[in-house]
Amino acid sequence: MFDLIAERKIAEAIANGELDHLPGEGRPLDLDEDALVPEDLRLAYRILKNAGYATVEEVEVMPENVRFGLPPEIVEAIAPAPAVAAE
Repeated sequence: MFDLIAERKIAEAIANGELDHLPGEGRPLDLDEDALVPEDLRLAYRILKNAGYATVEEVEVMPENVRFGLPPEIVEAIAPAPAVAAE
């Protein structure tokens, strides 16, 4: 439902020329930018990423066969805690 509304609004904006002449028009998006990382942490994340380290979020979404290639201490650090049975 929301997808249809969004698509309709975008189509209307395009038809009305509201999306013409925006900054960066015609250039590729910089998808490497860490827009979801707080600004004060971006430099640290960039340094770690350039050094070959993955963030916890990236490791959490890795398929298990890739995760098992990681050092055990990293896998244990991100693994969810086992559920405790109610007594």
